[in-house]
Amino acid sequence: MPEGICPLCLDVKEKPLHKSHYMPAALYPKRRKLQYATRISTGLLQNENQIKNPLLCFDCEQRFDQNGESEVLRWINPKGKRFPLSEMLKVALPRDYDPTLSRYSGSDLGVDMDKFAYFAISMVWRGSVHDWVMFDGTVRPRTELGSFLEPMRLYLMGKAPMPPDASVIVIVTSDEESRKVWTTPSLHVEADCLNFRFLTFGVLFRVMMGRHMWDYFRDQNCVSARKCLFYGSAKHRMPEIMQIFEDAAQTKTVESTNVT
Repeated sequence: MPEGICPLCLDVKEKPLHKSHYMPAALYPKRRKLQYATRISTGLLQNENQIKNPLLCFDCEQRFDQNGESEVLRWINPKGKRFPLSEMLKVALPRDYDPTLSRYSGSDLGVDMDKFAYFAISMVWRGSVHDWVMFDGTVRPRTELGSFLEPMRLYLMGKAPMPPDASVIVIVTSDEESRKVWTTPSLHVEADCLNFRFLTFGVLFRVMMGRHMWDYFRDQNCVSARKCLFYGSAKHRMPEIMQIFEDAAQTKTVESTNVT
């Protein structure tokens, strides 16, 4: 096991660096064949293709698990057929009803939205401190976050509150397609903010960072006083990403047809 300085705790003493996953290990179900799709290739995901690399010390691995990851994955249940979070929202009363996207309060439902926020921020942070090797062998270069990086690290270490110029929006998806896939964070610029979106088998996370963020997006923050948790379809909210998977599925069908 290699040793080095953990980029999260920045302990001056070198420690063994564990093989950290970019996306949680639980999102790789052992009994389910997963197809991956990038912008340049598609294929069948093998166990050895997991996106992981020596990165964090043991204490920081446990910190990520205890402060966010285990709670989020408990509600998603990626290895099982049931989707506990969705099942609960289907019968719960929303604070604001909308036919396409209703707002609920995590506090009403006993969902710890602070841990959902922590998990989402940790995912963006991981992509900003390491160049990850993807399924097809291509390298995803780290995302430069500039002055946002250190406040995120301090928040993840429990030394500072969530950065005031950040907002985490959580949408539990109602469409079946979103329940079948997970994606790594994708970045684009919207409303004068950096926007990161990623799916985790039925939950769409959106992390926004910007000095001039609109109040509208601040109000949707899952750690605001309203503890916002939304429920609705994700198909039109991630059109580019969903299109990649649709194209991959079509390619697979054509290849199967040609073989037979």
